[in-house]
Amino acid sequence: MKPLIEARHVSKRFTRPPDLAAKMAALLGGKARHEVVHALDNVSLGLAEGEVLGLVGESGSGKSTLGRILAGIWEASDGEVLFEGERRDDLGSGDRRKADLAVQMVFQDPMSSLNPRMRIADIIGEAPLFHGIVPKSQLAAYVADLMERVGLDPSFADRFPHQFSGGQRTRVGIARALAVKPRVIVADEAVASLDVSIQAQIINLFMQLRAEFGLAYLFISHDLGVVRHLADRVAILYLGRVVEIAPADELFQNPGHPYTQALLANMPKLETGKHAFAPLQGEIPSPLNPPTGCHFHPRCPFAMERCTTAVPVLQETARGRRSACHLNDHP
Repeated sequence: MKPLIEARHVSKRFTRPPDLAAKMAALLGGKARHEVVHALDNVSLGLAEGEVLGLVGESGSGKSTLGRILAGIWEASDGEVLFEGERRDDLGSGDRRKADLAVQMVFQDPMSSLNPRMRIADIIGEAPLFHGIVPKSQLAAYVADLMERVGLDPSFADRFPHQFSGGQRTRVGIARALAVKPRVIVADEAVASLDVSIQAQIINLFMQLRAEFGLAYLFISHDLGVVRHLADRVAILYLGRVVEIAPADELFQNPGHPYTQALLANMPKLETGKHAFAPLQGEIPSPLNPPTGCHFHPRCPFAMERCTTAVPVLQETARGRRSACHLNDHP
């Protein structure tokens, strides 16, 4: 399917200025260097209309960074983002505004992403009023309808965020995203901090809204069980690079990349009997100094000499499946 929104060869680097110790060393004749965090490295993936794409990886893999770039919150250092086949940076002001409103984000921590000094009615209603989506005379009814759709009592519209539970604040965040009538929602660990029973309610809400509005989701999570339940396709991210993309059912049944295999081998299972967990050796390397070649080679049980020098290409291994591993290279 033609992507609704697409990242092409996107990289993101953050430059960290020298800390106090480095500055003091510079005064004594040393060098004060700016450290560069390589958050994303040449990432390409697309999200089709109405699709749910799960984005999975360990903490520090760049999941949230990619989500914020696709949502237009951050700019890429290299590469480009396309909306409906057009480079987002090349769009005129009217089309760029349309593209920006079409992709909204629901954040991991709803308390820190909601203004504590604003009432819920204003949090949800501010953007649609500003962008002319609804006139002021109809705003109260519009906010009430959105609150009902996400499972909140409209009589709570005059309350502040601290007067709600974590699950309710997540619903406020979803209502705020829906208020500008988006086509894509980037859900960044949106259920990670919630109790399991509340997680199930929010997941069901996401699926209900998908059916009702035809929404597409980039669902960012480290919880493979949640992703398996929700996603049509899954992309596995490791230290800023996509290492595997496949339809969800196929990926969980037959993972192709060694990193994906390791993640699924340690996924909790509802099975009787003993299960020996074999955690990945070592920690994910620092994005300040990523390994050469394949980023995964220091932890990979199948690493070869080539893996230490040559970057594997994300290539098609079967219909609808791509993997970045030298084990897939043809001689």
